[in-house]
Amino acid sequence: MGIFDKLRDRHKTAYITINSRNCVGCWDCFNACPKQVFGKIDFLGHRHIKIKNASACIGCNKCVQVCQHGVIKSRK
Repeated sequence: MGIFDKLRDRHKTAYITINSRNCVGCWDCFNACPKQVFGKIDFLGHRHIKIKNASACIGCNKCVQVCQHGVIKSRK
């Protein structure tokens, strides 16, 4: 797996995709996820989510439901 594959995998799972550019760092999705799929980026004014554990995603879409900024989209 190359560096670009790893970067791409930080933005999707089998069930969801994220656009971290629209993320405001409210952490609602982070708190809603029962499987701890997300990680936080909070460094020098950069606040957004990333996919930390894509294989743990079960497709429950709780994150999609709580995101009010359109950051997370269902792939199914």
